[in-house]
Formats: sequence, C-alpha cells, structure tokens
Amino acid sequence: MFKILLIPTWGLAQNLNPEATVEAEYGNNVFEGTICTLAHHVEKYRNNPAPCNTIIKPLPNDSTIVVSHIDLDTIGGCLALMNQKPEHQKFWQAAEFVDLNGPHHIYKYPEHIQDYFNAYWAWSQTQGRAPRYTEITDVTEIILKHGNIIQDILNNNQKLINSGKNWAIETQQKVENCLIEESKKYRLFATDDVFCAASYFSPVQNVIVPITITFNTRFKAITIATNDQSINCKNIVQSFWGSKAGGHNGIAGSPRGQVMTLNDLTEIINIIKKL
Repeated sequence: MFKILLIPTWGLAQNLNPEATVEAEYGNNVFEGTICTLAHHVEKYRNNPAPCNTIIKPLPNDSTIVVSHIDLDTIGGCLALMNQKPEHQKFWQAAEFVDLNGPHHIYKYPEHIQDYFNAYWAWSQTQGRAPRYTEITDVTEIILKHGNIIQDILNNNQKLINSGKNWAIETQQKVENCLIEESKKYRLFATDDVFCAASYFSPVQNVIVPITITFNTRFKAITIATNDQSINCKNIVQSFWGSKAGGHNGIAGSPRGQVMTLNDLTEIINIIKKL
C-alpha cells in the first residue's frame, strides 16, 4: 500500500529514500525521490508544472511519497502518483495558477470553478487547524480524505457547494475584522485563524491595494504578499530571514517554526514602506 510521509525539516528528510517526493522543498533544497520528484519552486525545477497539474505515470502501490507540507497542490500531486486524482483539467489548472499567484486570483476563473474552490476551502476549515508537524508523520489517510471530498465537489455535491458560497461571504467579513491599518501601499492584518494574505481589496478606499502583511498571532509567523508583482516577496523575506524563509515571488513568509516578534513585524513594515 502507498505511504505518504510528511517530513517537516531538511534534516529529518535525509534519513529516508522514498520513491517519490512532492514539493519536498526546504528553502533552496529539494529532497528528491528515486523515481520521481515533483517540485516547481526552486531553480532546478522552476520550469516544471505544479504537481497538481502534472501528467505523471502512477507509482507501484507499495511506494513511499514524501511531502514537506499539505496543500491542494501537494494533494493533487500525491493523488496523481497514486492514480487516484479526480479528473477535471480546468480545476487543476486553476489550482496551479492559485498556487503560483495566490487565491485572490480565483476571480479570473468562471463562477463554477470559483464555487468548487470555495467549497473545498470551506470544507477544509471544518477539519480544524492543521497541526505544526515537528516529526515524520504518516499523512496517507489525510491525503485520501481530501481526495474523496474533491471528487464529491467536482461531482457537483450541492450541499458542499452551497456551504462554500456561504463561507465565502462570511469569510470576507471576518477578514475585514482582522485589519489593523492600511495605506495606499499595504494592508496590515493580525489573525490567529483567518487567511488574510489575499485580501487586497479595500472596501474603505474602494481600490485594490498592492501588498498585504499578515501577522499570525497564534504561530507568530509573518507573511507578505503582492497582488501586482510590485515587489518580490520571496527575495524580501530571504534577505531578511535567510534561505529558510521562502515561498513564491507573489507570497512568502518567515521560516517555519521560527517565532516572529512585533519588532520583526515593525521592521518588515518599514521595509515595505521604503520600497
């Protein structure tokens, strides 16, 4: 049977020799599989499609797959390697686009695709907060559970889709409640559970603000994101916190597990103001 292992750090990854890895990226390092390596963020693999949108030959069913985190992209890649990925080309194309550019860009897709994503995000919220993994953990059942829900959504399960529509409306209001301050350049949020990084639209200013800065008060983490590529978020966080910080050009954050302080937040804000 397939085994999917989440390995949270580069050091722990060195102890295994899996057949495949999916976005097992740690800063600028990629942990490679003996048969297949699905990665697309670091330089060596930058021209690859996202794992969720990759056409790949399934692995033997006794294979081990390693991931560094769980998101829709890694889930799609794992399911493809297991020959269990729900078929829907436009959904997975949108998932790749969102992974590279941020969830705020989902509005560029047709309404029914937006409904699929809102349904998935809404269901994901009901599963409770994802744990902060500190050791090697078998996440096979978690990945399969997500795969089953995605299949139900793509089969137009109306209960899930209607829940997603309601969730989208409620979430927008929750996001605005997390706003600390805003200018024409950035919107600053503090939150312990609401995703705010893609909330570029300012109802007060009635404009799209190009940058968001989010301080996660529970995990003491900082994320910066840009709507228009006016800054390179990955370069900024890595210049500030080193190669262990990471993400994409459009959205990036402080190193996993490293506690950020209000002084760190103030310094990042000052950097953004000067750009």
